[in-house]
Amino acid sequence: MSNKDRKDVTVILEGVEAKAHAGRLAAKGAIRKGQRKGRRKYDYESIKGNEFSSNGTFVQKERVIDRENNLYKELVINEDTGEILHSSEHPLSEHKDHGSAKVK
Repeated sequence: MSNKDRKDVTVILEGVEAKAHAGRLAAKGAIRKGQRKGRRKYDYESIKGNEFSSNGTFVQKERVIDRENNLYKELVINEDTGEILHSSEHPLSEHKDHGSAKVK
């Protein structure tokens, strides 16, 4: 991981300021069923755990990518308030122009 990809978080305790790299505290799983010639992607991917969001808040994230059943599901919850920040469930074929695939 290059330094430009890292997201640093500033933590301020009473009288102490520290900066540290905070990553993802999550479990990730993937399943590939049988031989899929020429395919690099998994049939089923799942992630569940905690991480820091882009604005620095600690969130709980659940994501499922099921290529076999054409399903994309994501839920992001603020750990401090319990507020649902993002919730989506739709066919994977409609999940375009997100993340690094955005049209610039």
